[in-house]
Amino acid sequence: MAFGFSKWSSDVDLNGTVSADGKWDVAVTAANASISGTGAKMEEINAEASYEVVTYPVYVTYSSGYYGFVIGDDEAAKTQITYTDFTTHYANFKSTYVDEANRTGKSIGVSKFGSGATIGDYTFVLNVADEYKNITQKWWNRSSVKATDGGASDGQQIGTAIAWCYIGKSTNTPANDKIELTWDAANTYFAANNTTTATAEITDNSVTYAPVTFTLPEAWANYNVTITNNGTVNANLSDYKVETSLDGDAQFDDVFEVTTPEFVKDEVLAPGESCTFNVVVKALNGTDNSIESDTGKFTITLNCVQDDVKAAPAVGHTHSNA
Repeated sequence: MAFGFSKWSSDVDLNGTVSADGKWDVAVTAANASISGTGAKMEEINAEASYEVVTYPVYVTYSSGYYGFVIGDDEAAKTQITYTDFTTHYANFKSTYVDEANRTGKSIGVSKFGSGATIGDYTFVLNVADEYKNITQKWWNRSSVKATDGGASDGQQIGTAIAWCYIGKSTNTPANDKIELTWDAANTYFAANNTTTATAEITDNSVTYAPVTFTLPEAWANYNVTITNNGTVNANLSDYKVETSLDGDAQFDDVFEVTTPEFVKDEVLAPGESCTFNVVVKALNGTDNSIESDTGKFTITLNCVQDDVKAAPAVGHTHSNA
């Protein structure tokens, strides 16, 4: 007869959940320049037309084979959108510059607002990210659409949208006061304007100002710029520098005076905040009561970085007496 026994044993399970939810988006949102008038002349530049709209992140939630559209109404961002960006990503079937087959914006409804506000008859124009363009059989103006990926994109932000209309009209006032209807006005503007004259042109995070010619000493040019943190984390000023150059033999400081604001290292631009500042360039009087004819250039660079993250601890194990 054989006898058996079971060894004592224990299983120890460690369970944890992690998620990621952060966005870095620091951008130039406005820029312009002005001059003293007397003693200064500005040659306005032909710039790509732009228009201010309000954009909202769009998420999808999966249920019973369908994706519902969740609008992040409490994450609205005012954006100076260009003609190219609008026509490439938000053009819809009412646009005069694309045909229906080539429209880029997708009309969608709302199944839920991120803030929990009551939903209603809203229409948004969605710029859907490339990796999510095929998650549904058809894009149309509904609060939910049939999914094709079995819910693999559940909870993901699939793009950004601009609010078009409420209860069928762009002139109606939305019941949700966090929603601003800006698509139709932008569409009307861009149908008539693709370029404009301006004192400054914004390209990505770079600003190019219109050239200024000074004819009198003490004449000045005032350059304004607004930087906005549309992200979800702090942007800390890491570096700030002014670089100048002058064609010819003279030194820049002998011909022009550049006055800039005082920035403090590690100055913080919190999520949702904007910082507007100006720079003034003034013509100086030469030793022989003349102004140098050389052309000067200046570049101001601000470098913003995320918060420092403490280094992760080393992994290991130790034994101790109970």
